[in-house]
Amino acid sequence: MKHYILTLLCLVLSLFSYAQIDVTVSSFSGYESNILRAPNQILIDDELLSEDEIYKSSFYQDIVAHLKYKKEARKSLFKISVKPQKRFFFSESESNRLIADFKLTYRLDIGKNSSWENSAQYFIKDQNGLDADENELGTTFGYNVVNLDSKLNFRLFKNNRSFIGAHYGKKNFDPTETREVSYYKYGVNAGFKTVKWENHLLRSLGISINFTQRQYNIETVNEDDDFNTELRTWNLLSVRGFYKMQLSKTITIYPSLAYTKRLDKSDDRFGYNEITPKLYVSYSKEKLNLSLSASYAKRNFTDLIVNDNDLLSYDYLRLKCNTSYKFSNHWSFVSQAYFIDRGSNNENLSSMIFRSYNNYYFGIGLKYTF
Repeated sequence: MKHYILTLLCLVLSLFSYAQIDVTVSSFSGYESNILRAPNQILIDDELLSEDEIYKSSFYQDIVAHLKYKKEARKSLFKISVKPQKRFFFSESESNRLIADFKLTYRLDIGKNSSWENSAQYFIKDQNGLDADENELGTTFGYNVVNLDSKLNFRLFKNNRSFIGAHYGKKNFDPTETREVSYYKYGVNAGFKTVKWENHLLRSLGISINFTQRQYNIETVNEDDDFNTELRTWNLLSVRGFYKMQLSKTITIYPSLAYTKRLDKSDDRFGYNEITPKLYVSYSKEKLNLSLSASYAKRNFTDLIVNDNDLLSYDYLRLKCNTSYKFSNHWSFVSQAYFIDRGSNNENLSSMIFRSYNNYYFGIGLKYTF
């Protein structure tokens, strides 16, 4: 017994000796519009309701904690990240949102210019309501996900950084009274980029490719309590090119262009093609950190018909901004803002699905670093 206790004690000491541990706690006060991402008009019993009658919006209070643990050895790196966050809505408490993200990463150097990296993630989102971005599946906002990733990092030449990898995941959406949805996913990915320094400033040009197969299991129950099981298989191929450039020691720009194709291998109803240009800009000095991102996505479905004879199409505009200003050794002012607008060519005002919507939130607060 003493032997086991001593072994456990040595293990605990080894984990915390020469390890870097960072803990932060943040609190934001803000406002979110259209929490459930409803369309701005809906026709019910010949009465046209406006957004004032449909939208659920509220002031909120965010509480966010983040623990980061990192331990380096001569040829290895081990990291732990734990990040729970809770959003309390003052006037829409039934829409309160809990998110928890747990991640483990282990990297082993296996040569001068190569390493093997593995990660495991468990992610939870707890929120009531149906997600408008998952109309094809009729799923809820709430879900839990397990992701396992493994990749080999290597260099083909001095200024090259490349990787090949494989990933597996399982996602369970929160069930409704009549429907349960889950899927397994399997995939492979690869990336290639060149890295060089000009006047001590980074320049990086690269491309990444990802292929994923999702196998859905959808169980529904009708009024007679009869169960029906539907299986769907979706293949997703994504190709992304990017260029990362430091304009100065404080400013970095990161434009990218991605193409995604989804193939519905079950009944050819929900396949689409999507192209997404994106721009990310960051500014970082000793006390001030600012990040801005903007993206536009054009998604054209290949077989899904709306308005009697039109193929469904979406236009997504996403904007995000985060700032942090450190005014003491432990305290920082922080702010967050996010905006998404989905345009849809579906003109059926009686339908809640496949419609246009917009959602935004913004908040300011304080962060304490231990």
